[in-house]
Amino acid sequence: MTEDLAFADLPTLRQALNGGGVSSRKLTEFFLDRLDRIGRRLNAVVNLDVAGALQAAEESDRRRAAGLLRSALDGIPFAVKDNIFTAHPLPTLLGVKAPNTPMPSIDAEVVRLLKEAGAVLLGKLALMELLAMLPFDRFDTSATGACRNPFDSEAWTGDSSTGPAAAVAAGCVPFALATETHGSIVQPAGFCGVVGLRPTHGAVSLDGTFIVSPSLDRIGPITRTPEDAVAVLRVICSPGAADSSTLPGRFRIGVLAPSAGADPEVKRNMRTLSERLARVADVVPTELPDLPVPACFRTVMVEEARAAFAPLIADGTVASLVSPDARTGDYLAEPSNGDALAEALEERGRMAAAFALWLGSYDAILAATNPRVAPPIDASFSEWFGDADHEPVTTFGALLGLPALTIPCGLGAELRPVGAQFVGAHGSEATLAAVAALAASVLPRLRPPLAHSTVSTA
Repeated sequence: MTEDLAFADLPTLRQALNGGGVSSRKLTEFFLDRLDRIGRRLNAVVNLDVAGALQAAEESDRRRAAGLLRSALDGIPFAVKDNIFTAHPLPTLLGVKAPNTPMPSIDAEVVRLLKEAGAVLLGKLALMELLAMLPFDRFDTSATGACRNPFDSEAWTGDSSTGPAAAVAAGCVPFALATETHGSIVQPAGFCGVVGLRPTHGAVSLDGTFIVSPSLDRIGPITRTPEDAVAVLRVICSPGAADSSTLPGRFRIGVLAPSAGADPEVKRNMRTLSERLARVADVVPTELPDLPVPACFRTVMVEEARAAFAPLIADGTVASLVSPDARTGDYLAEPSNGDALAEALEERGRMAAAFALWLGSYDAILAATNPRVAPPIDASFSEWFGDADHEPVTTFGALLGLPALTIPCGLGAELRPVGAQFVGAHGSEATLAAVAALAASVLPRLRPPLAHSTVSTA
């Protein structure tokens, strides 16, 4: 069991298991140890189920010996963000010490599907308290403390899915499940130099998950490679979703320029990727349609979140949060406005049609994942991001239910990763993975200095 195995993709892990040199139990012990030693140091881990994981791994080894494997993921460890419900002995805590009203002790549908496929659940990973939905200005607003970036332990991991991104990037787990309302899969994956896939809205069941907004939220994998992300997605998605599609001989990719205020290194890395992709694909500069997406998105998110958060405000959970700005419930404690929500949903339908027409000219849209690299752990949110913590296309994709896949795209200031995201039409995950794999083939693969004395681009 070497460090190389910690950063291996899923086919390599399957080969190790099938070759007989590594058992699922040994692999599970290996990653449990890394989560305990490294993941906890990064504040990425909430709880581990050592006994349950080892039992599941031993059952997988017996199936392998009998030639009865359930899937390509059989025997491979994984972990989930701590708003995805899990059965005893893994409670769901939502990034707080303990909700005053306990969350259900059941396996979410995505967890059930992965267990049914033979994957081995190791435990729960950290998130910002209550999915970062209430005001905060510092990055330590989580029961586990500020989650640290494996590329720079003095930097943050980003948005609410802090633990999944950090754990995968640090080689503590082969893949993890995260959730996203507005950038919470792609932003931390981009900050941590790993792959994050936000699926088409509705492709993956949200049953058994604490969600912010039923018409916006998605569950998706954080992995090492685009191919790994689609492999996991095909296990957890609804029947017929994420099917392989017929790919064109040469991709047509629309490229969005990074925001004007983006880091110079972000602009440079995106320019380099565009130039390299132009050798193997048709790369076309483009601009987002002029649509009132941000205002519509905020109305939908806030109005739907009020219903989700009302019980947590009523039971006093919100009053005990780390962030002092969040303890009153702020805007989520205000009365709901059903008329405003209905109007926003109607407006979203009109915008979706216009956006689909524009998007139909491309196989994928390429954009920076984040305008800036990960902020210092001791910075304030407002001083680092101002009003621009996401690229505009992330908000478009969030509101309109579009899939997105982010990959590492070089390094920026302080050797912190830059991410590039590919956005596509509904159901285009297989195409996005193929485009992203093509892009990844012309980029160096990153490993964090947490594992090596210097940043590796092997």
